[in-house]
Amino acid sequence: ELEDPFKKIIDRFPSLLKEYRLELVAGWHSTFILADGDIKKEKENLKRHMETLAVLGGRIVNLAECSFATHREPRPLSQRPRLSEE
Repeated sequence: ELEDPFKKIIDRFPSLLKEYRLELVAGWHSTFILADGDIKKEKENLKRHMETLAVLGGRIVNLAECSFATHREPRPLSQRPRLSEE
């Protein structure tokens, strides 16, 4: 994930990766198409993410549609939806 806390140090990533002899191969990207309904905005966000990855040497995007994801809901695990046995 190249957002949130990492965004603040993104300009230091190349030197940090080199210092620790690491390579960035992929980056996580969350979309919210179902919740927002704005495919144009999501495409722009994805394009920006892919451009950042390319600068850092990454060639793979791990993408997930995260609309209505339960991990964003402030309630106890005991009250979250569960899959049935079927």
